[in-house]
Amino acid sequence: MRNKYLLLGAASMLMLAACSEDLKGPEANRPAENGLNLTSLDAASQAGRVSLPGQTRGQKSERLQLVAKIAPVAESQAAVHNWSATGIAISNGVAYVSWHSNHQATVAADAWGGAIDVIDINALVDDRNANAITNTYVSESAKFNGIVASGSNLFLPITSYAKGALVGRWNRGSLAIDTISVPGVSANSVEVVGNTVYAVSGYAGGVYSFPADFDVESHEAATELIPYDANFGGKYIDGGLVLRTDDEKMQILSLDGTVRNEGAPLVSAEKKAEVYNPENGGWNVVDGTEATHYGKHTMAVDGNYRYVGGGQGANGENGLRVYQGTGLVWQNGNNTTAVSVEGDYVFAATGMGLRVYEKYNGTDMPLFAFEVMNYDENGNAAKDPEKNIFVGGTDAHSCNFVKYDQVTGLVFVACGQSGVYVFRLNTNVEVAKWPTGITTEGGYRDVTDIDEGDTGKFIVPEAPATEEGEDFVNWEDQDGETHNPGEEVELESGKVLELKPVLKPHEYAYVLKFDGNKAEGITVSNLPAEQKSDDAKIVIPNVKPTVPAGTLNPEFIGWATDPEMSVAHKEAGLWTPIMPGDEYTCTQKETTLYAIWATNITAGGNQGGVVEEPQKPENPGGSAGDVKPGTMN
Repeated sequence: MRNKYLLLGAASMLMLAACSEDLKGPEANRPAENGLNLTSLDAASQAGRVSLPGQTRGQKSERLQLVAKIAPVAESQAAVHNWSATGIAISNGVAYVSWHSNHQATVAADAWGGAIDVIDINALVDDRNANAITNTYVSESAKFNGIVASGSNLFLPITSYAKGALVGRWNRGSLAIDTISVPGVSANSVEVVGNTVYAVSGYAGGVYSFPADFDVESHEAATELIPYDANFGGKYIDGGLVLRTDDEKMQILSLDGTVRNEGAPLVSAEKKAEVYNPENGGWNVVDGTEATHYGKHTMAVDGNYRYVGGGQGANGENGLRVYQGTGLVWQNGNNTTAVSVEGDYVFAATGMGLRVYEKYNGTDMPLFAFEVMNYDENGNAAKDPEKNIFVGGTDAHSCNFVKYDQVTGLVFVACGQSGVYVFRLNTNVEVAKWPTGITTEGGYRDVTDIDEGDTGKFIVPEAPATEEGEDFVNWEDQDGETHNPGEEVELESGKVLELKPVLKPHEYAYVLKFDGNKAEGITVSNLPAEQKSDDAKIVIPNVKPTVPAGTLNPEFIGWATDPEMSVAHKEAGLWTPIMPGDEYTCTQKETTLYAIWATNITAGGNQGGVVEEPQKPENPGGSAGDVKPGTMN
């Protein structure tokens, strides 16, 4: 038997599935012949799958309109098998949509499966009815995880119930799909460059290549580029770069395995996922938080920039990311799983809606059109608290892929079990703006654009980060008006509002000053700088003052709040020196500490002679308070 998916009848299909049921997973001894069956469905059987769900509610609906939806309907093959849209390829006026069953691997092989829709784009635009779907091809044992057009062929990454990771080559219009095995449980993504196909397998897997015109009769093997690893977690390939993740980090790899970039792991919402167990040759289902790293994520490589759909996560650690060279250069916290770059635009989507950006310009990514208006602190589409609905945006399953047809301006978004949402992007609509910005040391940066028809109001941002010793006062615009964080400012259409931070020196709660306390004519060097703190407890600098060589060279004893302290006070237990490295607790805003020396304590002190009895201070527990002792040598 040739290495093909044969388009046979249902009886043969069930028999073959049953015979191969014990051959689960990516073992080396699996047969070269796959024996997987496909069925071709006519267009009439897909009636009702194309609909017009309603217009987009986003602010920039003049530029982005929801025009159609392609989804399962009751009693259809798509509904019975819980089809989930995984990928889109566009070629010569036709859109090809790949689907896979949402049934998990622990169920019988004949409950698995996937499909390929063939869609006439012009018919979809004209009448949005089932005639737009000209054909549907169904497999009962293979899941199609994506689809790529190259010449007259389509290439599909596949998960086979019996054979693990496969890559299929389908000559569009034919009734069979040639396949080649790659090590791994599931082939997650493919890229075709010239006559070479690159395949990424996920879960347990690696990266492999083979000729696009591989010979199915010879059963040739794929070439290993990045070795098989049980925790590889391959996600996507584009521009010769591979996106992968595990529970700890995301990586972008060159085809030789060199790490180009790293970041937070790619995270999806809690879900169910299937994992192959090589110890028993079976499949396990994981769910909840354990399965958050099994979702689909894509990457788009454009010139020197790499755009990554990082997924769901709080504090901006995921979202949409842009890498250049070895570093992360731009990121937002908006939940984004699918991203593509087409022409001048970046398309970023999740099941909550589509956003279209202008490409990264070296500083920012201006938002050109969007369906989702706001995001919450967790990066999810914000909801109207009174109605508990999204304020703009699509309420759908997780987004697996997004593709733009520059000829018709249609954007196809594969939203899992919710199906495919189709938008029209109109790049010729001029939208009135109230541009705003913040001027920082790095220059002017756009913050937001508000459409005509909205209130034209801007919420002043929170205080920026400041350097040590500086305090933020307020924002000041180019007209000298001041604005406080959270203030609502009414904007003038077409006028740029520039804000710059007003800063002032920080006023510390406590200041310690240091005095050398030497006789007139003798200088003291190496004095500590004054210490400033908002905490009453201050550590004394670990510096001892000195006097110049060749002069009277007394010994430094310690610091005191009273300049008249002496060795006699210390020996009498009336003064405890404050030494370098000690912690001192301030009792007033400004305090001066005086250096105390073994001789020549004051300008009028004795250089030799009688040591006077020190006077007992009124507060012996302190630094002698207002005691005025004598002098000593």
